[in-house]
Amino acid sequence: SVYMYKERGEKLCIGPIWDNDYWTFIPENSSCYALKNYLYYPSLFTDSAFVAIVKERWPTAKKHFYTVTEFIDNEAKKIESSDKINISMWPISIRVNNDETLSFKDAVNRMKSAFIDKLNWLDNEISLM
Repeated sequence: SVYMYKERGEKLCIGPIWDNDYWTFIPENSSCYALKNYLYYPSLFTDSAFVAIVKERWPTAKKHFYTVTEFIDNEAKKIESSDKINISMWPISIRVNNDETLSFKDAVNRMKSAFIDKLNWLDNEISLM
């Protein structure tokens, strides 16, 4: 999910993003980009000036994305002790992304792996533009 807005006379702004679990952290969804054909994106990627900017800025931005796994590890350390309490208070009865039966550690590792797979896929897609 992503919020888009535009002030009168200003550029279109995208963000913040949220609710990334389904398309970002599920391994079988790591070789696709759900927003690629949604809303304004198809038009943006037909604009050669936009594509040129994406290709120019991607190498710098990509470095920052690779630090996300460290962020995930740090956040996981902060919340791991609450995992069992969370499950006892809010039992999971619906299987949405198939990490519901994994241990906390395995779910975190799956999230990081799926994120890196998506990042590598995106890197390849940008190189082919």
